[in-house]
Parts: sequence; structure tokens; C-alpha cells
Amino acid sequence: MSALTTDVYGRTLTSTDADQQTTKTTYTPTTGAAPTAIVSTDPMQQTLSQTYDPLRGLMLTQTTAAGYVTKAQYNALGRITAVFRPGITAATNKYSYTLAPDKPSSVITQTLNDDGSYRSSELLMDSLLRPRETQIATVDGRRDVTDTVYDTHGWGIKSTGPYAADGAPEATLVQAQDGDIPSEAGFTYDGAGRK
Repeated sequence: MSALTTDVYGRTLTSTDADQQTTKTTYTPTTGAAPTAIVSTDPMQQTLSQTYDPLRGLMLTQTTAAGYVTKAQYNALGRITAVFRPGITAATNKYSYTLAPDKPSSVITQTLNDDGSYRSSELLMDSLLRPRETQIATVDGRRDVTDTVYDTHGWGIKSTGPYAADGAPEATLVQAQDGDIPSEAGFTYDGAGRK
């Protein structure tokens, strides 16, 4: 028989399975404010600790039972800007954001390579901030591109498989012709918006 206990806010304190193995969770502070630290202890007494920004509730660090620490950084708007993995000094992932009135808004992701350089990818969004196109840098200096197209209802009516394009990722839609794309899928909907 399994069992669950909660605090006054409905948060799980203990969870016991049918084998009577119990996982415990503690929150700091326990009352009066959103937690800035949460520690989960499994039946083997191994812990997973997380710390949070007290104002936004964003996770700042995560520490495993082995002592490996992952850290996250955010900008003033609460958007993640960097992730630091255990044992690596440089950020393993970096993020930047661009909102523009005259071109697609974008999110640039930089992923750390083994040689210390970064590989870039760019997510381009339409005026409603829906994913419109992704561009991922390739080792030969080009980019792999995928597109999503929407109709006037906002329903996705076409998505493409990856196709190659010249140049590095940039905040400009490639807009390849259908005949130049190796594969793509189209979608139709009924009056209720069902595919």
C-alpha cells in the first residue's frame, strides 16, 4: 500500500511506495514564502538539492548526491542565458534573445563543443512568437533548416524535414521552395480544428 503526506500548501513531504520505500522532500523556508531550497531524499538516503531565486522561483543550482552542481543564469526578464555543467568552467549552453519589428524575433543557442568553441543554432519566430524556422550550424560552415507554416487560424499546415542551406544561422528566413526540400508534411483540419 502506498502513502503520501503533504504540507499545508499541498506540497509532497513524503511518498511511500508499495514496498514501503519512502522518499522525503523538505522545503526552505517551510512556510510564509516560496521556497528558496528544496531537498529530495530517496530511500537510499541520496539527496537531490535545488536552490531557487526567491522572487521569480527560477532554479539557480541543482546538486546531485555525488556533489555534481549544475548552475543556471538568467537575464532581467527571467529568461535563461547560460547553463554551467559539472566539471566545466565555461558555460555549456548560452542563450540570447532578439525582438525586432522588421525581421523575425529569434532565440540564439550556443552549445559548447569539445574543443572549447561553440556551435550555434537559431530559432526564428513569427509576429505571434510561434516557432517559424530553426537553423542549426553544421561542421562544413552551412546550416540545417526546418520550417513550420501556419494558416490564418494559427494551425500548423506544413512542416519540413531538415534541408541544407548556405551560410551560418542568421535572423533571416531561408524560405526555400518546395521543390528544393527533400521532405515535408502537410496537414489539413476539419471545421472543429481537428487534424
